[in-house]
Amino acid sequence: MKLAKQHLEEQNEELKTLDKMKDGLVRDVSHELKTPIVKHYMVLEMLISTLRKHGLLEECRDVVTIMESSIKRQEGVISNILDLARLEAGGRKFRLEMIRLDELLNDVLDEYDIILKADGIKVIKKIETVTIYSDKEMLFHVFSNLIGNAVKYRSTTSTPKIEVILGQLDGTAQIKVVDNGVGLTVEEIERVFDRFYQASLAAEGSGVGLTISEMIIKELDGNIRIESGGKNKGTTVIIELPLPDDPWAANGI
Repeated sequence: MKLAKQHLEEQNEELKTLDKMKDGLVRDVSHELKTPIVKHYMVLEMLISTLRKHGLLEECRDVVTIMESSIKRQEGVISNILDLARLEAGGRKFRLEMIRLDELLNDVLDEYDIILKADGIKVIKKIETVTIYSDKEMLFHVFSNLIGNAVKYRSTTSTPKIEVILGQLDGTAQIKVVDNGVGLTVEEIERVFDRFYQASLAAEGSGVGLTISEMIIKELDGNIRIESGGKNKGTTVIIELPLPDDPWAANGI
């Protein structure tokens, strides 16, 4: 019995050591990846300054925009991987408060406004006034990821559309993000929350955005699921979050 207890304690210590090594590795790798990105930003700023000085900035605007977008994507990938590591390690504590979901969704859509217009995406909003007790920053992260995915996988065969729906159903706040984009097969839906999984190898990003979103929603006592009619038949993401016990607060009063 003593030997078994001792063996268990040794295993626990080994696991703690491995966790520390993992956390240190994530920090070190992230730092090494961030360093060249900072340098890329500096070089890009120098390039923009030189082009502006010689009156060539507007002529080279498309190239500069592509370079800037590429650097931001790299930065986003590193940020997502760090977020995943922090959540798994319990390094990000949830900060709960009464928040208006309708205002939060509109804030996310406002942030994407320029991109949505540039890509010719039609946005349909069916948003009711709903208040819940949750983490505003974390939910902003989730909704931003969903809108970003809808933009990334938008339809290329017809006018791209994104519909954002918010209402109450069976004691929960229900959020739906519906698009008419590339869609998913049954097999892809089964794996879509797996870390680093991407339905398309050509897709941009780290493949952990939905993994992080699922972790956040579950920690907030909610549910998230994805539905699709198949390839090129669009995707629907459904999130359900608990309403507060106070019915007046749930109605935004």
